[in-house]
Amino acid sequence: MMLLSRRFLPLFVTQALSALLDNLYRNAAVLLILFADPRAGASLVPLAGLLFTLPFVLGSAAAGTIADSHDKAWLIRWNRVSEFALSLAAAVALVDGGATALLAVLFGFGVQACFFGPLKYAILPQLLAPAELARGNGWVAAATFIAIVLGTLIGGGLVALPHGNLFAAAGCVATSAIGLGAAFMVPSSPPSGRATVQWRLLRANRELLAAVLADPALRAPALGISWFWVLGSVMLAEVPVIAARDLAADPTVATLLLAVVPVGLALGALVAGRIADPRRLLAWAAAWVSAFLLDFAFVAAGAPHFATAARMLADPRGWRLAGDLMAASVCAGMFVLPLSVALQARAAPSRRARVIGANNVLNALAIVGAGAVAAGLPLLGLSAPAIIALLAAGNLVVAWRWRR
Repeated sequence: MMLLSRRFLPLFVTQALSALLDNLYRNAAVLLILFADPRAGASLVPLAGLLFTLPFVLGSAAAGTIADSHDKAWLIRWNRVSEFALSLAAAVALVDGGATALLAVLFGFGVQACFFGPLKYAILPQLLAPAELARGNGWVAAATFIAIVLGTLIGGGLVALPHGNLFAAAGCVATSAIGLGAAFMVPSSPPSGRATVQWRLLRANRELLAAVLADPALRAPALGISWFWVLGSVMLAEVPVIAARDLAADPTVATLLLAVVPVGLALGALVAGRIADPRRLLAWAAAWVSAFLLDFAFVAAGAPHFATAARMLADPRGWRLAGDLMAASVCAGMFVLPLSVALQARAAPSRRARVIGANNVLNALAIVGAGAVAAGLPLLGLSAPAIIALLAAGNLVVAWRWRR
């Protein structure tokens, strides 16, 4: 079985624990900042997201070049060593509770994640047979999405306990230590060539991004993956707004609705990974995303005030809202998985990590751009359900693009 094989399991474990650690620490740090000073925390929390994302915009080209030029398994081990050092710094920052230290460590995790991203996806075609690539990507994507949920819940749950910062600190170190052990069992994956790292970061990113977008075989999946991140970022931004304003609910409703999204994405990725040619799913998956999001927006616009998650689950319309988000997420997972496989398969082995790095830059820019647009639409009088409906309509254009 591929999942339990020596070729795949160590990578699967180390990447899943890395995602778990990132989200455990990030949520614990954000909550500690908010609890310490709610007024100052309100302005610092958006900064936390920016600090974690900024390294992807700046360093992805360099990360891809380094990954293409060295044994990827060796780099993964050193990446995990740096992560373990960061986990120790995270433990100190969590115990101290100072916002500056917490945010500085979060930036460090962003840098470490930036360099790990091209590694974990570029190594898959070297570890797996071509027929296994879709399934392997499905497992990696599913583990990542589930780790996001678990890390967020564990980080928030631990800091809510008495002396919770100590438990969160121990959790960070333990998670990183296990991931470090798994990394040393990843099989060797030598490079196909050498490349010179361009340390003028913005120029390097611009040149690499231009090269990928100039290649039709790479441009299509790269743009499709970035659209997936636009969908996800807008959905995750608008759902809490809908819960607070349209449903007049407490945070438990927003938490419940947000939790079904990564679970649905994981299921969709696993389903797509089991299909022989998942590219056939693209148009249908995108179209069904629009259908479920439109229904979600329609129900949210006319739903009663639920107040709590318990009251929402006692109403059929509450189940319909959660079901729409779950189904849309499943279809979104089925949409993005074939595109990720195509990007890996079509990139030349000697530059595969750089292509993935360029896609990471494009994804980050798409998320920032989508966030700016979504933040401006309410100024034009659009409600959160209307923004979701507009997003669903735009997604129909994407479905039409992938109709072949």
